Amino acid sequence: MLSPLFSWSILWKNSIRSTIRSTWDQTLDERYSAAGISSTQTTNWGVTLNTTYELQTSRGISKPWGGKWQLAGNINLSLDGSYSGSYAVGLGANPSTGGDLVQGHTRTWSIKPQAQYQFSRTFTGQAQIEVGSMTDLRNHYTMKTRAVMITGELRFN
Repeated sequence: MLSPLFSWSILWKNSIRSTIRSTWDQTLDERYSAAGISSTQTTNWGVTLNTTYELQTSRGISKPWGGKWQLAGNINLSLDGSYSGSYAVGLGANPSTGGDLVQGHTRTWSIKPQAQYQFSRTFTGQAQIEVGSMTDLRNHYTMKTRAVMITGELRFN
């Protein structure tokens, strides 16, 4: 089992931080019964990318039509992306041929930008959008994800 397979972080110009990570693992599940031994081999893999940036707002943010927005704090921006897959096969489980039988085969991807701002010492807001898809290659269907989330956190100190 190799998980994570590798991970790499880099700090770019203007304090932009990126991390890329790859994982891979394989398991073998054996079940014993009166009918015999059944074995399932499962392989999972994935690649994720995360980029973060803290937008300094002390000098203001320029508006496209002129002027500036003045904000007291900084805006934390991030972008997450992932692509992964899973493959499960029953070893010798095909009743007609005695060969292997695919029990599951999926591919998943997603992209998720988000922004977080601390309005005051006690209130923080966050906005997030997610777009993704999970495709079942064995059963031939796709589930799509589209999400928008806006949250606020109020702290009582």
